[in-house]
Amino acid sequence: MRLLLVSLFTWAVVVSAPAVAVEAWQYKLDFGYGTRTDNLNLAIDGLLTAPLAGETTKLTKQDVDIHELRLGYRFVGDHGWYVKGYYDHGWVYSGQAQHTSASNASPSDLWSRLEHGSVRGSTRDSSFAIGHQWRWQEQVAITPLVGYSRHAQHLRLPNANQTICQGAGSQVCMLNQGQSVDDIGHWQSQFSGPWIGLDARLHSGKLTLLLEWEQHLAHYNASLDWQGSQELSNIDPITQSGDGSGERFGIGISYWLSDSYLNLHYNTMHMKIKNGQHSISNQAQNIVEGNWRSQVFSISYTSLF
Repeated sequence: MRLLLVSLFTWAVVVSAPAVAVEAWQYKLDFGYGTRTDNLNLAIDGLLTAPLAGETTKLTKQDVDIHELRLGYRFVGDHGWYVKGYYDHGWVYSGQAQHTSASNASPSDLWSRLEHGSVRGSTRDSSFAIGHQWRWQEQVAITPLVGYSRHAQHLRLPNANQTICQGAGSQVCMLNQGQSVDDIGHWQSQFSGPWIGLDARLHSGKLTLLLEWEQHLAHYNASLDWQGSQELSNIDPITQSGDGSGERFGIGISYWLSDSYLNLHYNTMHMKIKNGQHSISNQAQNIVEGNWRSQVFSISYTSLF
C-alpha cells in the first residue's frame, strides 16, 4: 500500500500541467446510482436460565442486494476549509436471512432454524464531515476529516421456512421440518457514530484519482418482530444494542467534462460489534461476535456551482 501511494504521488507530480485545478473553490453536487451488497453475522451466547440454557443463537443476513441512489455535496472554501457529505437511499431487491439455535456444547446439535429466502426492504445512509485541505502544485490535495455518519436498514422477512428439533435426546428434527410460515418479520438496525479520516485527490490532465479512508466508532441497535396469525407472531420482540468500531475504504476516478465530472467509485465498509446485548422476554444474552460488511460500486455525475 505504501509503495502504491508513493507511485501515485510521483505520477501526479511529474505529469503535464492539468486542464483544471485538483479542487476548484466552489460548490459541488453529486447525483449517483450504485449497486450494493450487505452481509450481517451475529453470534449470541446462551441464556443462563431454562428453557434456553446452553443455547447458542446465530443471526445472519446474507447477500442482501440493494439498488442505491445518492445525493452528495462538497464545498472547498477560502483558506482550505472543506465540507463534504451525502445521503443515500436504497431499495433491497433480494437476500437471505437465517435465525439458528443450537447447543453450546455441540453447535451441530441443531435445536431450531428459521429461514427467509426473499428479503425486501430499504436502507438509509448519511454522513457529514469537515476538514482542512492542503494542496501541492494544484495536482495533489489531501484533507484530514472529522465526521459523523448513520447507516440504517429496514428489512421485510417474508416466506419463512421453520424447522424445530426435539429439545432432548438425539435432537432429531421431527417437528415442523421445512414448514412454511405466513408470519412476516421486520428487522430494523442502525450503526451511528463519529469518525476520522483522509480524503486524497491526485490530478492529471482531465483525470482525478480519489482515495478515501475512515476510522469509525459506532453505537449499534436493532429490533426484530413478527406480524401475522401463526406462532411466530407470538414470539416476543427481540432487541439488540452494543458498541463497535470499523473502517471504510474507497477508491474512485473522475473525468473532467469541461463543466462537470463523471465519476466511477468503489467503497467497502466493515463494522464490528463489541460489548453487545441481545434481549428477548426480559432475558439478556451477550453478542459475542458481530460483523456487518457492505460494498458498493457506483457511477455519479458532479455539477459545479
